[in-house]
Amino acid sequence: WMLQGSGVEAGFERALLRERAGDALYAWLDPAGGRWDAALDGSQTPAVALPGLPAIVVGSNGAVAWGFTNAYGQWFDWIKLPKEVAAGTLHQVDERIEVKGGEAVTLAVQALDSAPVVRQHDGQAYALRWIAHQGEAFNLALDGLLQARSVEEATAIAQRSGMPHQNIVIADRSGHIAWTIAGKLWAEPAMAQRHARFQPPDTPPHGWLAPADYPRLADPANGQLWTANNRQLGGAAGGALIGDGGFDLGARAQQIRDRLGETPRFDEARLGALHHDDEARFMQAWARRIATVAARSPRHAPVAELLAQWNGRADADQAGYRLARAVRLKTLDQLWAAWSTPLLGPMQADPKRRMPWRNMFEYPATQALDQRPAHLLPPAFASWDALLLAQVDAAVQEMTQDGRRPLAQAAWGEANSSRIQHVLSRAVPVLARWLDMPQRPQSGDANLPHVAQPAFGQSQRLVVSPGHEEQATLSMPGGQSGHPMSPYYGAGHEAWVAGRATPLLAGPAQHRLGATP
Repeated sequence: WMLQGSGVEAGFERALLRERAGDALYAWLDPAGGRWDAALDGSQTPAVALPGLPAIVVGSNGAVAWGFTNAYGQWFDWIKLPKEVAAGTLHQVDERIEVKGGEAVTLAVQALDSAPVVRQHDGQAYALRWIAHQGEAFNLALDGLLQARSVEEATAIAQRSGMPHQNIVIADRSGHIAWTIAGKLWAEPAMAQRHARFQPPDTPPHGWLAPADYPRLADPANGQLWTANNRQLGGAAGGALIGDGGFDLGARAQQIRDRLGETPRFDEARLGALHHDDEARFMQAWARRIATVAARSPRHAPVAELLAQWNGRADADQAGYRLARAVRLKTLDQLWAAWSTPLLGPMQADPKRRMPWRNMFEYPATQALDQRPAHLLPPAFASWDALLLAQVDAAVQEMTQDGRRPLAQAAWGEANSSRIQHVLSRAVPVLARWLDMPQRPQSGDANLPHVAQPAFGQSQRLVVSPGHEEQATLSMPGGQSGHPMSPYYGAGHEAWVAGRATPLLAGPAQHRLGATP
């Protein structure tokens, strides 16, 4: 998940926006924010919790507003064990597994200190040392955010919290904003510089990083902070303390940054509109690349025409977006298979063992497509044009159902229909009729601000300015009641689908619980 903080003027005072999972989080401070005279105590904090977690993950207490996005850092080591392990190096832990209707099974787990041996590859054993295996990595310090009165206090609480690692962006009513990592960090930064940290078995246990040494950005000159699943920081702080655990490509974060820079002042409505930005700037570059090649092939004139008519957005009714997206994925798959198989061998032919390409593969792949080096052209193709046109043909065949319908009818919303399921219906599909939300064609996608895929997207849309909660908005897919017998089950879902903002604060009471006389 990403952070970049650049700077608009110091002294800004106004809003925190949070969009969750495919997360984007950004704070903006308004120099004309006025007085901050409204306040809520901790018992009245309007906020969002997660089931099973006794803490608030996003909200405002009247003085401070905060939100999280997942921090895709490198939080574990692989311990490479020698072929011959010395006696006493490993110890065995017996895990008893109860089996319904049968005898219990005992699973014997070998461990190096607290690192279980979890993987064997070509005769080599590896133990996993993960922060989450350490008892010190868990506590309930996050609850302190309910009483935090400033960015400084909230930042310190986040850095002491024992929890899965998250980017946290904080704004307070005095006009300060900050980003840091919430969760316990190991103190040995040099060990996080590689994607997979392979350590010898005699590596000593890690210590814990002091909060004062955490990566942190506060009150940047342009008054803007944002996170959107991509790399938060470069340099020593980003590479060494955080590492790379699968950051987002960064196209979405770049578009959010650019949108924030286009407007000198925001109110809640204008800031909230960023949730629904469907312009596909990232995919436009692929569309131009495909159209250029298609224009040189008379047989592909319908493809070139469709891309010329595309409106440049990931709108549900746009077949051009779906085509460009499909060709991109097929091209990356083709190049990854051609380039990785000589290095990784037969493993790449096994779907269960295959190593997939990661987001950052976009950079070398598009560089090769644009520069066309002969030695990187997969041998199955006579030219780079032939490579790309083959992927176009495969995408067209898929979208037209082997030619049974016109290409222009294969709208993006058909492939991007929402699929919001109750946990029970996943296990018992017959219950889906009563438990699941209606499936709807939807605009949006992964590499733009409006994150919307069939089973992944914005689980919250929140805009809140600490001290101005009466103007804040919140919408959630599926509504806020998880009980299917409740009359409020699914309430608010239609507003989420339609992109209508609904108030964060509760309205008039509809029901009251009381003792029976």
